[in-house]
Amino acid sequence: MSSVLLNRLSPGAQKWVRRRGRMVRMCATSRCKTSSGSMLISPTELRAALDRGATVDTSDGDGGAPIAAPSAVTPRVIDATWFLPNSPFAQPNKLPADGEYSIVRIGGAGFWNADADSDPTFSVAPHNLPLPAPFAARMASLGVTPEVPVVVYDQHGVFSAPRLWYTLRAYGHRNVRVLNGGLPAWRAAGLALDAFPPPAQPVDEAPSPGWVFNSTMQWSKAEVLETLGSTVVQVVDARSAGRFTGSAPEPRSGMRGGHMPGAISMPFTDLLQTDSAGVGTVRPVSELQQIFAGAGLELDRPIVTSCGSGMTACVVMLALTEAGAENVSVYDGSWAEWGACTDTPIVRVGDGGVLETVA
Repeated sequence: MSSVLLNRLSPGAQKWVRRRGRMVRMCATSRCKTSSGSMLISPTELRAALDRGATVDTSDGDGGAPIAAPSAVTPRVIDATWFLPNSPFAQPNKLPADGEYSIVRIGGAGFWNADADSDPTFSVAPHNLPLPAPFAARMASLGVTPEVPVVVYDQHGVFSAPRLWYTLRAYGHRNVRVLNGGLPAWRAAGLALDAFPPPAQPVDEAPSPGWVFNSTMQWSKAEVLETLGSTVVQVVDARSAGRFTGSAPEPRSGMRGGHMPGAISMPFTDLLQTDSAGVGTVRPVSELQQIFAGAGLELDRPIVTSCGSGMTACVVMLALTEAGAENVSVYDGSWAEWGACTDTPIVRVGDGGVLETVA
C-alpha cells in the first residue's frame, strides 16, 4: 500500500497495517456512534424526543465516560429530500424538493439541498461534500452545531437523507440519526405534520468553529484506482444489478456501463424492506449482517461505497454502519465520474454473457 493511500486511513488503521501486514480494521467512523448505538430512529422515538428534548452524546465515542455533562436539547429535524428524475424517486407533483417541503413536513423541520453547497472541484458528481466554510454557514442557517442532536429524513422513505447523515458525520457530528422510513413512516404512525408555509430559516447565525472535517470518509477517483486489486479495501457498488454488469443502460448519456474491477454488487434496495402500508425502512441488523456476509463482505475491513452519483452509496454506508462496520467511506464521484472517464478500467458483460475487463 502506498504512502498516499496509507495517509487516507486513520491512525488506528495505520497501526494495524504496520503491525499485521494487512488491513483488518480502521476507525474512521467508529468514533461517531450515537448515544443509542443505532444510526436510526423511529417516528415514535423522534416524537418523544421532540416532546421532551434529547440527550446530547458527549462521550468520547469509545464507550468511555462523558467528556462533559449531558444536557437536554431538542433535536434539530431536517428534510434532506432529493429527487432523481425518471426514476421511482422522481418528484411526484412536478415540484422541486423544497417546494414539497414547503407544503408538508415534520413540524419545525429545516430543509437541506444536497447540491447547493457541493464542491465542484472534487469530482463531476453533483453532490460532493461541501468545503468547510460553506458547510459551516449552511449548518448555521439551519440552527445546527456539533453539539445539537440532529435527525434527518426524506420524503421517499430512506433514499437521500443518508447523504446528509454522511455529510454531518464527515464533519465530526456525533449525534445524527436517520428517521427510519422517513416522512411516509411518520404519516403512517399518525403523527402531526405542518401543512403551512415554513418560517424563514435564520441567516444571521455565526458559523460554529467546532466542525472538524474527516477527509478519510471521502475518497477520490485516484484513491479508488489505487485500491484496485488490493486485499485491503473493499469497494461496494449500490447501483442495480443490471447497471453493475452493464446489461442495463446508464441513465446519464455518454456513460459506459459496468463496474469497477473487484467491486461487490450491493443494490441499496436490497437493504430496505417494505411493510404492508408501503413504507420502506432499513432492514433489521440481523438481516443486514446476513446480506453482507452472503455477498462476501467483511465488516472489520475498510469499505468504500459507490453508486451513480454518491447518493445511494450513503444508504449502503448507513446500513453497513448499522450492521457493525466501523470504517466506511464514500467515493463521491461514483459512476458519474468513473463511467465518464477514459482512464478508468471497467468490467461488463461481453459477448456470450461473459464478464470482460475494458481498459
